Amino acid sequence: MAILLDEYREWNTPVVGAYLLWRFSVGYVNANPRHTPPPFLLHCVVTALLRGRAYPNAIDHSLSLHAFATRLVKDGYADKLETLHDKVKSFLGYTLQAADMAVYRRMLTWDAENASLVPLKIGKMKRGTAELSKSVQRIGSRAERLGKWMGPLELSTIALDLGVKF
Repeated sequence: MAILLDEYREWNTPVVGAYLLWRFSVGYVNANPRHTPPPFLLHCVVTALLRGRAYPNAIDHSLSLHAFATRLVKDGYADKLETLHDKVKSFLGYTLQAADMAVYRRMLTWDAENASLVPLKIGKMKRGTAELSKSVQRIGSRAERLGKWMGPLELSTIALDLGVKF
């Protein structure tokens, strides 16, 4: 029960979401051949992936987005991919709050022309992030890994692998 309570506390604050969106964006920009920031739609997908219970093991044990999707199917979680689009929609409000917090904390900035969130260099971690729990740090690593996987891919490839619609 204590684990569920900790998870509830961690996820019910947009500050954690802001950190995760920033880590995803950094991974994406570093892996993207043109170093362009990720479109906001991908932030919504990543929030849903990071909040799902079936996804972390597949993220931790895969080497690419395609391998991740394949692993979910092989492990009997094909239904989790089929419902991912609905999960993205259900977490939209949280993702918007997290993005707003990230912009407020100067971790990300909006590029309205391209509908994307640009990660800002924050040097040393902002005050208070040293106190992030091990589980949030672990989720942050997963967020960055997802960014590295998605960075070199086209949106159509990501949509095909994950079964989401853009």
